[in-house]
Amino acid sequence: MMNFHRPFRCTALCPSCGGGNGKCCDLVNPQEVVVTRADGTEVGRLAQDWRCYEACCRCNQFVKSSAGADGRAAHVWRANMCCCDRATGRCGLGCCLDAEQHNGCAPSCCNRTFTIDILDPAERGVVGSLEVVWPGWNCKGLAGAGFENYVLRFPVDASGDERALMMGGLLLHDYLIFERRKDKK
Repeated sequence: MMNFHRPFRCTALCPSCGGGNGKCCDLVNPQEVVVTRADGTEVGRLAQDWRCYEACCRCNQFVKSSAGADGRAAHVWRANMCCCDRATGRCGLGCCLDAEQHNGCAPSCCNRTFTIDILDPAERGVVGSLEVVWPGWNCKGLAGAGFENYVLRFPVDASGDERALMMGGLLLHDYLIFERRKDKK
C-alpha cells in the first residue's frame, strides 16, 4: 500500500559563520524519507531540519514533514536528546528528577520512555507523539540487542495520508536516533 524510501545521504555539519544567513552552521545533505503510494504518487516527505541554537544549547533535533506534491507543511518533530525539559528546554536537576519531562537515559530501566513530540506546522502545540518504550526486564531489555517498542500517537483528526507520513517519521527517527551497528566498537 505504501512505500518508504530513504535515499543515501552523506550528512555533514558545515560551519557557515559570516555567511549572512544568521546561522552558525548548516546541515548538508540532511537525512530524509519519501513516502509514496503503491502507484508511485508522493504522499509526502520528511527531512532533518538543523537548528544550530536548538541543537547546541537546548539539545533539540527537528524533522519537518511536508505533505503532497505541493510540499505544504504537515508537522514538525522535536526530539530532546538530553536531560532537559522537553517543553521549555530548561536544564537542571529538577528536570532530571521528573522522568516524564525529559529523555535523559531513555529508554532504559532508569527512564522508561523516550518521547518525541509531534508539533503542528506552526510549532504552537503538541498534536501527537512517538514514544520508544524500554522493553523491561526480559531478554530484549537485558541483552541490549537493539529491540525497540514504539508507540505512535496520531493526531485525532489525522487522515490516512498523514498517518502514513507519520509512519515515515517513525522510520526516519529509528534510523537517526536508535539504529546502531552491532559490531561498533
